[in-house]
Amino acid sequence: YFLPARYEDRSNLTPIKDVKVGEHQTIQGEVVTLANRITRSSVPIFQMAITDQTGLIHAVWFNQPYLKDYFRKGQRIVLYGKIEMHDKLQITQPEYEILKSDEVDSVNIGRIVPIYPATSQLTQKYLRGLAFHAVSTYTKFLAERLPTYIIARERIVDIKFAIRNIHFPSSFENLEKAYRRIVFEEFFTLQLALAMKKKGMK
Repeated sequence: YFLPARYEDRSNLTPIKDVKVGEHQTIQGEVVTLANRITRSSVPIFQMAITDQTGLIHAVWFNQPYLKDYFRKGQRIVLYGKIEMHDKLQITQPEYEILKSDEVDSVNIGRIVPIYPATSQLTQKYLRGLAFHAVSTYTKFLAERLPTYIIARERIVDIKFAIRNIHFPSSFENLEKAYRRIVFEEFFTLQLALAMKKKGMK
């Protein structure tokens, strides 16, 4: 029940030739070059070139030279970040996912991605990983707290569907259904508590 504060739609991959400057977009490609360099103001920059056969774009990270040991040429990766144009087309400080040869899904990219309330010490990627593990492993143990006749009468989804899709929605339609269920249960519980208190006073 540590719920996302908002969501980002990273479900649509954009060919590099079609990216739009100034927008946050998701791209997928292959690493072709990588290097560290220092700016005139002594800021270390890690830069990587990615191609998807339609074009070439550079990914740029500031103050993260250690990334050069994390990536390698030939890797397939997915990036999400803001597209900018300086001396060349680049995606700045992107979130990244290295794809395995048989990987078709990602928790952080290529889907509707949850954004959780966080402090500076916890990254979204870390929180998302925890949430995904919790939802995948323990949702099956959730007990339904609403009577079946109320679920049917109100036409709301069951709690397992709601928890899965409030964290990792497969579509915005399912997210709306999950949100409606969670909100209904909160108000139902509040009304029930007030009714019990009123009855006790009587």
